[in-house]
Amino acid sequence: GNGPQVGFILRRSEIAHEVGGMHTVPLVNCGADTQGAIGYQIQQALYNEFKKRGIEKNTATVVTQVVVDKADPAFQNPAKPIGTFYTKERAEELQKEHPDWVIIDDVGRGYRRVVPSPMPVEN
Repeated sequence: GNGPQVGFILRRSEIAHEVGGMHTVPLVNCGADTQGAIGYQIQQALYNEFKKRGIEKNTATVVTQVVVDKADPAFQNPAKPIGTFYTKERAEELQKEHPDWVIIDDVGRGYRRVVPSPMPVEN
């Protein structure tokens, strides 16, 4: 999936917030950002290959959405780790700043945010 890319965007957003006072990027925007960026790379590679082979075709990237069931158990038990690792102290600060976040101890590697990863019911 795009988890590592989303994590990178989140970390970049956190640094910009901490260092420069910039707003943080919402998680949904991070997902769309990665879809667009990955799609662009595929689109450009295909376009270049088409040109090399003399194929006159355009390519396009489409950012998509899916429908999920609001009763999916994943919403009650977020388990997909995202973003960077934090110290216990920083995790506690973030939990106060973002009471809706779920932050767990990631098996001695540090504390990490986890989010739901529900199954799509419709594309």
